[in-house]
Amino acid sequence: MKLVITENQLRGIVGEMSIRAHHGGHRDFDKFETDKIGTGESTQIYGWGLYFSDRESVAHSYAISVPDAKNLELKYNPELKYKGKIIKNLNFIIGITRDFYKGVGYIYGDGNFIKDTLYDNVVKNLHITIINYLRGKYGDNSRWEDYIPTKQRLVDLVKNKYKEFLNNIENNLDYEINHTYNSDDGEINRLREKLDKEKKRYEDFINGRLTEENKIIDVISNLKREDFSLTSDDDLQKHGYVYDVTLHKNKTPDQYDYLSWPDYLTSNQKQKIINQIKTEKLKKRNFYIANPGVESTVQPAFFHSYEQAKDWVKHQNIKNSTGFGISMFNYTVEKGTFTKEDLNKTVGEFYIQLSGLLGSQKNASMFLLRAGIDGNKNFDTHVVFDPNAVTIEKKNKVDL
Repeated sequence: MKLVITENQLRGIVGEMSIRAHHGGHRDFDKFETDKIGTGESTQIYGWGLYFSDRESVAHSYAISVPDAKNLELKYNPELKYKGKIIKNLNFIIGITRDFYKGVGYIYGDGNFIKDTLYDNVVKNLHITIINYLRGKYGDNSRWEDYIPTKQRLVDLVKNKYKEFLNNIENNLDYEINHTYNSDDGEINRLREKLDKEKKRYEDFINGRLTEENKIIDVISNLKREDFSLTSDDDLQKHGYVYDVTLHKNKTPDQYDYLSWPDYLTSNQKQKIINQIKTEKLKKRNFYIANPGVESTVQPAFFHSYEQAKDWVKHQNIKNSTGFGISMFNYTVEKGTFTKEDLNKTVGEFYIQLSGLLGSQKNASMFLLRAGIDGNKNFDTHVVFDPNAVTIEKKNKVDL
């Protein structure tokens, strides 16, 4: 007897052979992209890619935990917004950017005493003051004008600092003339020219002829409370999202290929990788791994020189210090070399070696994708390298 399968039945069978999975997180979108990889709660423990679970309950837990973590970060470590835009500092005030002035932006340290004075004594820490004010750290009765210096205070600050500056030049000139054996005429002339120049600049400032410097003072003294806000004021999330997806829709299992993280490469996968190594003409090269420790889920970083790795580890140990001189991670620097023998290691070990050779986990995943491998798999977790392999079937909003 001949078995007849209709086109709809065949489509249904192929659909069942695709991978049904779920993803949970804090973002609302209509298509998966790779530009936000690494910004969620996941530590990318199974390599760089988009993470999906066979279990909806796992995705649901991420839909709650990720926005909760983001909200806590916003609440306890908010960023400052100026006119709705996140800013890291208030350097625009002295013209480091061109927000207020036409022409070339000022670069701190170019010898302009007034700008350097305003930066060092006011602008450098003013954004922290504003953040603390907006967070209510100065008390319910604190007033904005008590923390933003007035024009007169700024003018007085520059006057006092300028007088000290001029006195120092005069003292240096006097010492060079009267106390230095075989005085250097060139140095004396230089100090005299500098003193004359700075005295004139001081007089110009006092009399309002230094337009740009006085404009900077006007900008600082006229900062308005309503122009500033915190990300925690309006960016706190009330929902998470669970995405029901199909991976490799309308494809059969022989048309997609995943590396099994705790297992070994199959002979077919080895051949794909070897062919790609030849195609891209990859060569044996030493690299250095900054490893956070065996028990950590934080992923290692990769460098092509020992000095780079050592400096990065030093910075991380300071950045992640508990405050008691104890680092949260026990970073070590290890030397590595990718060889064909690495193809005989477990997928997890192989992937680390490949990342070292190519400089990052992202580069390793992109290489594997070019080799015809779609992602990594560990039990009920799929890590997908290509966002085009993901079809969103349904999006569910989860209330926090």
